[in-house]
Amino acid sequence: RLFKDLFSGAVVSSDAFPMEECFDGAAVKFKAKYVTKSNDLGGIPAGEGDEEDADAESVINLVDTYRLTALDEYKQKDWMVIVKEVMAGVMEKIKKEGTMDKDQMKAYKKGCVEFVNFIKSKYSEIQFYQGEIGDYEGIAQSFGYCLGENPEDPLEFSFYFFRGALVDEKC
Repeated sequence: RLFKDLFSGAVVSSDAFPMEECFDGAAVKFKAKYVTKSNDLGGIPAGEGDEEDADAESVINLVDTYRLTALDEYKQKDWMVIVKEVMAGVMEKIKKEGTMDKDQMKAYKKGCVEFVNFIKSKYSEIQFYQGEIGDYEGIAQSFGYCLGENPEDPLEFSFYFFRGALVDEKC
């Protein structure tokens, strides 16, 4: 399965990456890793392999695979404006699909608040990413929130997305 941004249509991940739902289903977390990308071996985990390739490049596999772009310009206040737009679009989608009853919707909204508060609490540690948005000019989009959470493996990253802002596409 591919996961596309609800708003821009950009592919931001797939089920090829380990993932789990969190925050009562309001968010999804994909695991990514730095890999060494070389001309003849493709991507292998960084630090593995017998010889150093002078042309090799270290990349985060999820970022490289889906050509995500790092963003630096968002202040927390500006980000909150975007989150409100994203949440309005997600709630409209959920209501249109009719996939949640009143109790499920309440739990989902609670999970969204917890997820937003989590991002706010880690804001200075998070790197924002976006997919290839092409000609899309709206402000609402599914950012990937990248955070190093594994102190035992500094080459591993978690990429969080609002679950409702992703569209599953079978491939």
